Amino acid sequence: MSAPSPARRAILRKAGGAGFVLLAPGLHAQPAPDAAAARLPDRRAGVLLAGCQQGDSLWIGDHRGQLYRSRDGGAHWRRSAETGAGGITAIVMAGRRGLAVGHRGTVLASADGGDSWQARHIATPESLSLLDALVLPQNRLLAVGAFGACWASDDGGAHWAALKAVEDDRHLNACAATPAAIVVVGERGLVLRSADGGRSWAETGGAASASLFAVVATGDREFVAAGLGGTLLHSADAGQHWQLLAAQAPAAWYGATLVGQGAGRRVLLAGNGGAVASLGPDAAAGWRLQHQARVGPGAWRTVLSGGASRSLLAVGETGIQPLPRGPWLA
Repeated sequence: MSAPSPARRAILRKAGGAGFVLLAPGLHAQPAPDAAAARLPDRRAGVLLAGCQQGDSLWIGDHRGQLYRSRDGGAHWRRSAETGAGGITAIVMAGRRGLAVGHRGTVLASADGGDSWQARHIATPESLSLLDALVLPQNRLLAVGAFGACWASDDGGAHWAALKAVEDDRHLNACAATPAAIVVVGERGLVLRSADGGRSWAETGGAASASLFAVVATGDREFVAAGLGGTLLHSADAGQHWQLLAAQAPAAWYGATLVGQGAGRRVLLAGNGGAVASLGPDAAAGWRLQHQARVGPGAWRTVLSGGASRSLLAVGETGIQPLPRGPWLA
């Protein structure tokens, strides 16, 4: 693999897989010596690169490789793991199985619902960034990243094999799955689709040329993707074809989270310049931006729901910040 150009090295340094600056103070929260829960500072927290939710539990990962968990909707946090290597760029949970990946080939796996995490090894170059991951049926795991990196494991992360997903070295920034297909999005409008668990891939993009940083499954055969320049894409046929949605905001979108079910589904978008938005289903257009706001000056990586309280937390460059009340959800 050839060395990246100065411009692409800058993208990797700034993006962290999600397009925002990594050069900020670290998290100051530390677990107390007696393992009591610790509260994270909100506005003064450092760079958070990843967030994940499952039920009332939330997880966040920072640029120093520390993984935190909250069991009370984000009021208190406990450090769950520390990589000792690169920052954590993605956290995914599926039932009792969890996977966290990051810079410098960082991989952590959990088999007990995120109560404990074990380091796993992928034989990537030490400098390679993994940017997103999936927990799939039958103990299969998938991790994607910079310069076309794509790796799969069939034994819960103990062993990994490299996959050839794309012919060039475009970054693979995000991935999502339904029972019908896996979709990976990336640099310069790249959209890849696999219908066999990632063993073979087809390029199905073309609806947009902007780099895509987020994709989320919104139904059994439906995806929404988002990226630079406010780009929003929708697929209703398991990723085979994509429609460009009307963008009503100039923000670059770096994260997308699905909340709710049925007609009450919403995709919560997180982006640069403090931009957050709610995207809802629309009978005529498929999906439509419904509510937008600017929350703080930084770039957000994702928006998490605070569980039963239905409070929303923006997670990103400036730490964690509650969103002001508004018509974000149905």
